[in-house]
Amino acid sequence: MDSNSKSPAPVFTRAVCIGLWFSVAAAILSAVSVLGLLSYIFWQSVQNMSRRHLEDRRKRWCYHLQFFVVSLLFSDLLLSIGTGINAVWIHNKGVLEGPLCTTQAILRQTGQLGIALGTLAIAIITWGIIVKQWSTPPTHLSHFIVPGIWILSIILSPVQLAIPRQEPFFASTEYWCWISRSGGLQTAVAKYDLALTITRIDTDAPPGYRLQFSIWAGYGSPHSSK
Repeated sequence: MDSNSKSPAPVFTRAVCIGLWFSVAAAILSAVSVLGLLSYIFWQSVQNMSRRHLEDRRKRWCYHLQFFVVSLLFSDLLLSIGTGINAVWIHNKGVLEGPLCTTQAILRQTGQLGIALGTLAIAIITWGIIVKQWSTPPTHLSHFIVPGIWILSIILSPVQLAIPRQEPFFASTEYWCWISRSGGLQTAVAKYDLALTITRIDTDAPPGYRLQFSIWAGYGSPHSSK
């Protein structure tokens, strides 16, 4: 046991351990499947590199669309690894707060954010092409969106450890580790609520006031200059 870890809080019952084992089994199956699919995508990409100059623009866009898919798969892999750590808590009959607990919280938070933001990006692009009849997006679009997704996920996950606060941001939530119920959860909810409020006001405000409000709030709006 890690010397920096605390003793487990509540002791898991047999029913809780069985339920957590199902999540661990699903996480292991997901991780193996994702690793296999990533290996296949990598192998196909290497084989197709010599034939890329023969592909038309639509096929090149399909190739770059793989960046979104690979980003989603990596996010799912992180979430699966974080969920798999539940096997340690089952062995210990409870969650031990410490370095391993923090690692699990970061993996789960980063994976969940990556999946949510990646799905949102794909949904918006798909909706624009099908419903709004947008032209095929530039092939380099994923080169900007995918890094943006990961930068935001890192800012809202491991970077939170560097911010001094009275209560830890990541801690035990009784059955696994995630955002703490005390300081961390309140901070996360406050940040998300502020961002949503500013976005709502910036969208509803007259065009002449959008840029001024966005600058005052500390947020930039891509359409505020229109």
